[in-house]
This record gives sequence, structure tokens and C-alpha cells, in this order.
Amino acid sequence: MSVIGSQPSSHTLRFSEEDHDTQIGLLKLEEAGASLVGTGSGTTVVVGKKEDGSYVATYQVVVPNLPLATPENSGSRKEITYNIAGLIDVIGYLATTTNSYEIGVHLNALGAAVGTFYGSAESGLVIDVTLRLVSGSVRFYLEEGALAGQKDLHVLYSLSSPSVTSAKTEGDEKIFGFSA
Repeated sequence: MSVIGSQPSSHTLRFSEEDHDTQIGLLKLEEAGASLVGTGSGTTVVVGKKEDGSYVATYQVVVPNLPLATPENSGSRKEITYNIAGLIDVIGYLATTTNSYEIGVHLNALGAAVGTFYGSAESGLVIDVTLRLVSGSVRFYLEEGALAGQKDLHVLYSLSSPSVTSAKTEGDEKIFGFSA
């Protein structure tokens, strides 16, 4: 936030223009009955200038903040690398030996980092996304597999992206199966 006036005080704080999106985001959380648990920066654009005077603009890849696989947990952990409807890239893991089937996923929507989320695949991990690039809902959940003793990790989604298509994209896809 920016401070208005020469003597900063709690009464002179105002939202600057760049804080407007933050204010709107907090109002949307409040309307959804959610509390703030973290913030993400979305996409960081890096700009360079070449010797010939032309410019290059690209985005900086955000490295997921997920726990790494170790020799102790690598046998009980399934890595997730998946793309949902060409709109959201998922990188993460599913811990297959915990009772709740812990899941951790990092989502990128059309190159913009959405965030890292943790939960239980058994009860379902739901992420509602409301961005300018992509909006909708994604749910990761477990379902009994076709064979006895097998489970399948699924993703159920309903997404739209005005920058890609005006139509809503919906689906329920199996990511992978594993022995429980």
C-alpha cells in the first residue's frame, strides 16, 4: 500500500492503483467465505534489451514449492505431471501409503503460477480459480480402480478462459492408477 501525506499513520493509508487487484481479490475471498492463507505473484515478466536496440520479453518460471522425493518415500510416492484441457499444468505428488492419500500440487494457468496446494485425495482436493486468464474449479480425488486393490487418481474440472476460448471446458479424467 502507498502512504498519503507526510506523516504516515493508520488513518492515511489508501490503496494505490497497483493495489486495486489485491483489494478486489480480498473482497472475492470474503464473498466466497474463504480466509487468506497466502498470496502468489502470478507471472514475473523479465525484459531484456539486445545490442541492436530491440527488446525481448519472457516470463520467469516459478519453481514449485513441493517437498522433494527422498529414498525413504520414493516407493510410496507417485509423481504427477499433467495438463488439464490445455489450460492448467499440474506438477505434484500423491503419497500412496498415508491413510488420507496426501496430495500436493502446483498449478500454472497458461504460464502464470496459481499456487501450491495440499490436501487429501481421499476426501478430494478442490481448488477454485478466479483469474483473468482462467476461471473455474479443479478437484483431485480417488476412485476405486477396475481391479481389486487398485485406486485411480482423477481430476474433475470445469474451466473457462476468455483468452483461449469462450466455451466452458469440462471433464473427469483419470491421471493414473496404482495398487493400494
